[in-house]
Amino acid sequence: MNRVARYGAAALVLVVAAGCSSGGSKTSASAQIVDMAQVATVQTDGGPLIVAHFKGSYYDMGYQEGYLLGDKIIDLWDTFMSTINLQMGLDEPSALTVLTGLYGNYQPYVPQEYNDEIRGIVDGTVAAGFLTDDTTERTYLQNVLNSIIVITDYFSCSFFAAWGPRTVDGKMFSSRDLDWNSDTGIANYKMLAVYEPDGQIPYIMATYTGLLGALNGMNMSGITVSEIGSHNTATTYQGEPWSLRMRDILSTAGNLAQVKTILWDFRDKPNTGGYNWMFSYGDPSGSGADAGAYSVESDSMTTSVFRDDSDIEKNAVWIDNEGNPVTSAVLERQETDPSSSASPMPVEFCYEKPATCLTDSTCSFFTDARAGLPVGRTFTAASPFTYDVMADTGPLHPSYEVDGSITPGIHYGLPMSYAVFKSDVALTPSIRQTQTATSGPGNTDFNLSACGGDDGDPLQDVNRYWAMYWLIKTYETGGTYINNRGPFWKVLNNISPTKIGLAQAATIASAVAMSGDIISIAYAPTDLDIAVAYESGSGPTWRPASSNTYYVFSLKGLLANDFTPTTTYKPWPY
Repeated sequence: MNRVARYGAAALVLVVAAGCSSGGSKTSASAQIVDMAQVATVQTDGGPLIVAHFKGSYYDMGYQEGYLLGDKIIDLWDTFMSTINLQMGLDEPSALTVLTGLYGNYQPYVPQEYNDEIRGIVDGTVAAGFLTDDTTERTYLQNVLNSIIVITDYFSCSFFAAWGPRTVDGKMFSSRDLDWNSDTGIANYKMLAVYEPDGQIPYIMATYTGLLGALNGMNMSGITVSEIGSHNTATTYQGEPWSLRMRDILSTAGNLAQVKTILWDFRDKPNTGGYNWMFSYGDPSGSGADAGAYSVESDSMTTSVFRDDSDIEKNAVWIDNEGNPVTSAVLERQETDPSSSASPMPVEFCYEKPATCLTDSTCSFFTDARAGLPVGRTFTAASPFTYDVMADTGPLHPSYEVDGSITPGIHYGLPMSYAVFKSDVALTPSIRQTQTATSGPGNTDFNLSACGGDDGDPLQDVNRYWAMYWLIKTYETGGTYINNRGPFWKVLNNISPTKIGLAQAATIASAVAMSGDIISIAYAPTDLDIAVAYESGSGPTWRPASSNTYYVFSLKGLLANDFTPTTTYKPWPY
C-alpha cells in the first residue's frame, strides 16, 4: 500500500461547491457524474461540518463521495483503526480480516444498490488519485467500507417522538441520541449527507465520510429513523445490516404502513440481532394531521411494533431468564438524600431509597408526584435491602390494570398517549427474556437485581426512558424537572404548560443523552427540518454532542443546495 503517495494526493482535495478540483483528472463521463454533486463546509462549535448533496444512481452517488471526499474516507478508517488497536489489540490487517469475515455473513442480504455505491466510491477515489488503480488497493478500500458497516453495528442510544395535542400546531417532533465510543477522532469527518437517488425519495443523514449505513435520517415524505443497539442472545448476523435497512426505509417509505412492510420482510431480509427502533411520520403534506410513530423492538426471530399508549408498555414487568415475572428485587446502591431538590432516582430496584433507609430498621420510599409510588409504603431495611412484590397490597403503578386486574410483577413501562420513547431496555416479554443489554435475563450471571443497566448502572438505561416520560409530562403540566444524573440540572425550571416544538425536542434529546453522546438530533419532520449537534474537542477539551450547539437545517433548502443553517439551539448553559 503506497500510503505516502495516497496522503500526498489526499492533501490536494478542496472541499468546495460542485466541480471541486482534486488530485486526479476527470474524464467527460466522470465529470458529468461529479458535477451533479454539491459539497461544502459549515463551521460549527464542534469544528467543520461537511454538508454534501449527492444525486443520481447509487453508483453515481458513491462515485461523487469517493471523488470529492475519498481522502477523508481513508483517514476516517485510520482513525477507527487507532480505536480498534486500543480496544481489541488488533493491527490493521488482522482487524480487516475479522471484520470482512463478519461482513461476509451480511453480504447475501445486501441489496445490489449498496454494492453499486461501494463500487462507485472505489472508482471515484481512484479517479481522484487518492488510491492507485491497483487491484490490491481497490480491494483494500472495498474491505474498509464493508468493515465500517460492521463496526457501527451496535450503539447504546435513546429517542422519543411526540405529536398531536402535545406539540406546536399538532406537528411531529422526535429525536435520536447516538451514544457510542467518544473522543475517537471521527468527529473530524462528520458529514450531513443528503441523498437524492434516481426514482426514490430524497433523504438526509447525520453521518461520517464513508459510513454508508443510516445511523439516523429523515426523508422528504416526513419519515424519520432512530436506532438503539440492544444486545440479545438471539443474534445470528445472518441478514441485512440494520443501518442499510434504515436506508431502505428512508429511500422508499412514504408512510408508517410502508415502514412496517419493510420491517416485516423476513424472507428476503431477516433480522440480525437485538435492536430498538423508532419511526416517526410528520405528514408534511397534511401539516401533521396524520402524524404518528412506531416503537419497534427486535431480535433475530421477532419484530415487535407498537404505537403510543400501548398495552405492551402497560404490561411490561421485570422477568427472569425463564420468562417468569420477577417478584422481588434487591436494593444495593446508596442514593442521594431525598431532601435535596433532585427528582427521584431509580436504583437497582428502579425506585429511590432515602438516606434514612441506610440506618433505620424501617423506612419509606421517598416519592413525590413523579415517583410512580404512593407515599407511606414501609419496608424492612436489611442488607441487602429486599422488597417482596407479592406481599404488597397495591400496584406499583395504579393505572396499570388489564381486564380489571393487576399484572403481577415489578412494572417499569410508562405508556403515554401521543408519544413514544425508548432507551436500551426492551418491553416485549419474548425479546426482553433473551436480552443481555440493561442487565437483561439473557445474561448468564442474571440475578434479581433486574432494574439495573449495563455494568449495573441503571442511570444509563431505564432512567433515560423514564426521564423522557417525565420531561414530556412536565411540558404538558408545567413545573420543574431536575435531571437526576449528577450533577443535578434544572432542565425545566417552574415552566408554564408548554407545547413541544423543535427547541423543546432538542432540550429533551440533550437532557437524556449519555456521557458518550457523539451525535444528538431533534427532528421536525412535519416541517422537514433537522437540528443536529456533534461531539467536539479531544482529551481534556472533549465535549459530548448534547452540550454543543444544535444547528438547524432545512431538507428542502439542502436539496436546493442552500447549506446555510436556518437557526441554532443551545439547550444547556455549559
